[in-house]
Amino acid sequence: MKTLNTFPKIPAGIAFAMSIASPLAAADPHFDGPYVGLDAARQNTIAGALVAGIDTLAQSTRSVASINAGYRMAFSGGVVAGVERNYGLTDGDLKLDDTANRLTIDYANSRQYGFGIQGGYAFGAESGTLVFAYLSETKRSFDVTIRRPLGVGTQRDKQRLLRYGVGLEQQVSGAFSIRGLIGLSRADFGSRRTNIDPSDKVDLAFGVAYQF
Repeated sequence: MKTLNTFPKIPAGIAFAMSIASPLAAADPHFDGPYVGLDAARQNTIAGALVAGIDTLAQSTRSVASINAGYRMAFSGGVVAGVERNYGLTDGDLKLDDTANRLTIDYANSRQYGFGIQGGYAFGAESGTLVFAYLSETKRSFDVTIRRPLGVGTQRDKQRLLRYGVGLEQQVSGAFSIRGLIGLSRADFGSRRTNIDPSDKVDLAFGVAYQF
């Protein structure tokens, strides 16, 4: 079992975001309070297996469908801050074929979990527009099957990716809005040797939200 560590730690950021509550009037009530939503995304996916002391990675962009729940606070001046949790179903299976070393690795994944913070600016109730930045941590777990000439072995890979980027949300009808996000992600492998240096891949997401 191994874990890919990321930083900075999300809980510290969440504590800071929640500490800024004030009695000032909300600039746009549409972006104030609890909300739920659905997203369809393409996200960077990395899985690994420990083979002969090397963290043997596979990387690709995979589809994710997620349900989100969060809470936002809107302040005078247009500032909006919030937290969000999500649960996603993924097309997360990866495969590595290393013919030179007669090695095949299958990495199986079908779900993920996420938790993060957001901060942005709402342009007022008349426009119903919010621009924001996000910082989140996505957790995935892979069932790994390693096939070599001498036999078959299994491992379990636990992964955490730090995800960050920007988004735009637009009110369309009453409590409903649509949103889009674009960003990047990173993983920290510490001092471990890896077979590849993972490349930067863009994350894209589009979804709908309902503000209570």
